[in-house]
Amino acid sequence: MTPETTPEDDYDAQSRVPDGAGLFIVTSRLNIDIYLNERNGEFPPAMFSSFTLLEAWCASEGYIAESVGKVPPDEARLVRASYDNFTYESIWVHTKSERYRRAMNAHFTKGFGERDENGKLTKVGKLKLLSALRRLHADHVINRARLASLPESWVMLMPVGGDSNSSYGSIVERKQPAYPAGTLSAKIDPLILVKIFAMAKVPRNLAQLEKLVSLVSGQMVESNFKADVLAQMRVNYLQMNSAAGNSILTQ
Repeated sequence: MTPETTPEDDYDAQSRVPDGAGLFIVTSRLNIDIYLNERNGEFPPAMFSSFTLLEAWCASEGYIAESVGKVPPDEARLVRASYDNFTYESIWVHTKSERYRRAMNAHFTKGFGERDENGKLTKVGKLKLLSALRRLHADHVINRARLASLPESWVMLMPVGGDSNSSYGSIVERKQPAYPAGTLSAKIDPLILVKIFAMAKVPRNLAQLEKLVSLVSGQMVESNFKADVLAQMRVNYLQMNSAAGNSILTQ
């Protein structure tokens, strides 16, 4: 007999990170948390309107912008910085590049997965990585459709769950306005955290929204601004739902 499940149980199950992708997903999310803590709650940039601005930001922060695998450097960069106990890393891609998936895969297979004593990816590790990659999307943190007036922009790339990315795009991002020409940069905001931290589809009822907030809370280190970030994420989601005529939280 199959135990009765609630929508909250289903949402919790759908939110699990695919086998083989745990370290990669957690590390990618942790990078945002690292930046928040290093900047006392300031969110990291998500978009620059040109590589010149991305490069200037890296220089001002002491970051290094390296090539990613065999992807041309004018299409993708790995931005890195070392702190006392952490290494911050983020993948950035040109908005017009179609090699963004290759950039994420190159970074994914280079530094993650089960390795043998020589540091080589094991067969089991490779199978798990390939399986995980099929469930992950290489997501432009800011939808490229919103950057049509910024053809030379560079955007942060994040691994997100396929269900999360697809539903966020159709339910949330299509309701958001495009960036006007002349915009220089944009930051990650609490609403974007919904897409980044949810492996499941975006919340469609209040119970799922609270479940997501709890999941995000469990993945953030304690800080004096953590509660504010979580509260703002909840508020932003409810405001978006209200602006959409309560068509998002429908269940």
